[in-house]
Amino acid sequence: MKRWWLLDNFNLWLFIISGLLGIIVVKPGLAEDKKTKLIAGNKEEFESLFLQDKISKFRDRAKLF
Repeated sequence: MKRWWLLDNFNLWLFIISGLLGIIVVKPGLAEDKKTKLIAGNKEEFESLFLQDKISKFRDRAKLF
């Protein structure tokens, strides 16, 4: 009687599926935590980080010309 390849490597499939679920579920949660901490935290710090991001994008565009 021939066994399926899926059943032979059940632990491998379990590891792959759990890893994918971890990436899908955990990553967006981490991004939300960073945003809420910045917004709920010091407003001036948030504004300075926002301005630094805008300035760096502007400098990157200026390098193209």
